Amino acid sequence: MSSIFTFFRAILPIYRDRLLSTNGSLRNGGRFNPQGEFGALYLAESQSVCEAELSRKSIVPRKYHIGKIKAIIGKVLDLTDQGIVKSLDINLGEIMGDNYAMSQALGRWAHSKNYDAIIYPSITGKGKALCIFERSLKKGKNIFLLDEWDVDKIE
Repeated sequence: MSSIFTFFRAILPIYRDRLLSTNGSLRNGGRFNPQGEFGALYLAESQSVCEAELSRKSIVPRKYHIGKIKAIIGKVLDLTDQGIVKSLDINLGEIMGDNYAMSQALGRWAHSKNYDAIIYPSITGKGKALCIFERSLKKGKNIFLLDEWDVDKIE
């Protein structure tokens, strides 16, 4: 059984043609994907969650590009479900912390157990985020760019 998500991604304008790319996460690693092992696409459930995630960066971009993305995903590990978190004996505070060692270990485990994605609470506390493993992405088959636009935040 598949789940359908409509989530958002914010990137710098110079990467506008890479809204569905996992290359950056493969090269640099991310919360749930260790550097160089496998790529992942990180999305947020709304534009405001994207903006909250961006505001955590040391340098907040004034201009960025937003994509509205539809994803049809098979096996999803739901870390927003406290029953699942408890059954896996996970300390969500450690998983959502700034040290990615525990979250990457969980991502590696989920990847090895053939999960396609992980849905989790945004570290900002403003909503949910979704990490889709690269092998699960089939452009035009289960991942679709629905809309995109530029944002210019004038302080």
